Amino acid sequence: AGIMFSTRFHQDAAAALAYIFTLGGFFLLPRVPHLVLHAQGLQRDMMLLIYYALPHFELFDLRIRLAYDWGAIAWSMLLAVALYGALMILFMLLVGWCAYRGKQFSRMERL
Repeated sequence: AGIMFSTRFHQDAAAALAYIFTLGGFFLLPRVPHLVLHAQGLQRDMMLLIYYALPHFELFDLRIRLAYDWGAIAWSMLLAVALYGALMILFMLLVGWCAYRGKQFSRMERL
């Protein structure tokens, strides 16, 4: 997301949007299933669309496991999270490739 924003906006806007995107995915996205219980109609559908469309960064957060001394993670779960991360990276690269495949870039264009 940071690279995508940095190619479309100036540096400050790209950094701000990347922080918002990451923090929203890290703090708000895990709470969407609880919010969906109280929503109805189009609002509920939009929340679910956002929930499934955005990347789930909380899967990579191991702070709770360390804080409560839960021990090592199972290999199958580690493999599933690594596969999810790899698929998300491939998806982002595909979106970036589709966005830039027909563009012509010039160094003198910005001057």
